[in-house]
Amino acid sequence: MDPSADVPEVLSRWEATGGSWRVVGRSAERVTVALCSCEDQEMDRVEVTDPDFARRSQLGDEPAG
Repeated sequence: MDPSADVPEVLSRWEATGGSWRVVGRSAERVTVALCSCEDQEMDRVEVTDPDFARRSQLGDEPAG
């Protein structure tokens, strides 16, 4: 995935097409998000370094929406 992509927008589009996502890794600097198919198969990963996204994802490793 393009590292400059707007991650919340990417996740929203992913969900709109029937996919899901989950946080699979977390450090002080980044959050790793797995993009999964509707059958829960991992298709891609996104490394997020946006501090606001990292804080929001700590509320629970559930998809946004």
